[in-house]
Amino acid sequence: MTIENAVSVGENAYWSSGTTHEYETNGLQYRPTYNEYQNAPNTVYEHSLLYNQFEDSRNTILADQSIVNGRQITLITLDGSYQESTSGSVTLNARPVSVSSETVAVTNTAPDEPVTITIPTRMSEEQWMETLEDQSVANGGYVDLDETTYTAGSPSTISLVLTGDETYNLRLAKVGVGTQVEEEGATYVTTDTPNPTVAPGATERFTVTVKDQYNNPVSGLVVNESESNLEPVTEATDENGEMVFEYTAPSSEGSDSATVSILDDDEAYEHVTFDVTVSDGAGAGGDDDDGTDAINPSESGDIRLLDSEYGIGGDKSILEFVLQNTGSSTTQITSARISFYYDAGTGSGEVDNAKIRQADGSGGTTLKVRGEFVDLSPEIGLPGNDATTRVQLEFWGDTKQSKQHDVKEGDFIVVSVTFSNGESATYFLAPDKA
Repeated sequence: MTIENAVSVGENAYWSSGTTHEYETNGLQYRPTYNEYQNAPNTVYEHSLLYNQFEDSRNTILADQSIVNGRQITLITLDGSYQESTSGSVTLNARPVSVSSETVAVTNTAPDEPVTITIPTRMSEEQWMETLEDQSVANGGYVDLDETTYTAGSPSTISLVLTGDETYNLRLAKVGVGTQVEEEGATYVTTDTPNPTVAPGATERFTVTVKDQYNNPVSGLVVNESESNLEPVTEATDENGEMVFEYTAPSSEGSDSATVSILDDDEAYEHVTFDVTVSDGAGAGGDDDDGTDAINPSESGDIRLLDSEYGIGGDKSILEFVLQNTGSSTTQITSARISFYYDAGTGSGEVDNAKIRQADGSGGTTLKVRGEFVDLSPEIGLPGNDATTRVQLEFWGDTKQSKQHDVKEGDFIVVSVTFSNGESATYFLAPDKA
């Protein structure tokens, strides 16, 4: 099974090159031989599909595909060796090898190079086109059936072509059945803070995450550090694949770097280099000297994210988050953008825009989801000295704001803002029910 022309949205070296990713997978078949019931079909499981295959090559689908559901891509590979013949019943146990709720946001590498998923199959072209129909572009989906191709063979293959210039949430998993199931090891290492800012002589903690080829965390692995300015805080990666290091900055302002690596460090995605800005202004509003923003800033003087809730006042379309200005003076949010929305209900993230406003205000400014920064009118004031301000986002499922979008448990939103002092920050919102 292959994924072609998929490149990550954001920092992820493993998915940044757009190279073809290959995964081995099997199918599972039940072949009945009854004395009384003649010509019984074989029951086949492959790529989330369950169907009966008859001798005349007719197939009857018992469970539909879940590979593509809107902008959610879910690929589950099957590994192992299992064969049994018996006149009795058999309990077939499947065990997770690499499974989690982790997703990676991907898009196509170029307008003429769409994300393409190629899988081996025993189903016919006609039946694949039928089962993909509800996810087709013609029906509001993202599978381009005109470009999707089927190649007959043993096995046959079908290449699902997705529409370009969209963001897809890719989720991968591996399940084992029977014996000879291969465990998954580490493939790449990543971090959420590749460009931190640290005060001269200060000590900060950096966290890296190790994942396998299915984008799922790998525990119990020792990440190597090669420089004297890094010291491991934890002995190995935990259940979330994370390992923590302590970094000590030099005593004077300037630039510095620190690198950690896994495996043989032969590939770019097998190491992480922290490009550190050493500055006395570290922690002031979460912004460093080159204008890059901090993620969920938490230092003294920052605008901190305290909480987020949905369903405010019974309106499921409204999300409210709380910011605390730990600085000494009032500042304003002057512009904002929503760079990402993960819809836990469909996985598709099909939300078009939102209105941002102060919770006790009216009106607001409309932001396009996955759009650019927009200047706010009115701006949102954030009083200092640890005062808190509640900010609302009201979501819509279409561009005309005629169809409200309900926020749900498990939804995940990324909001970036700029402040009147020229600094900026990005906040990850995973709201609870109000």
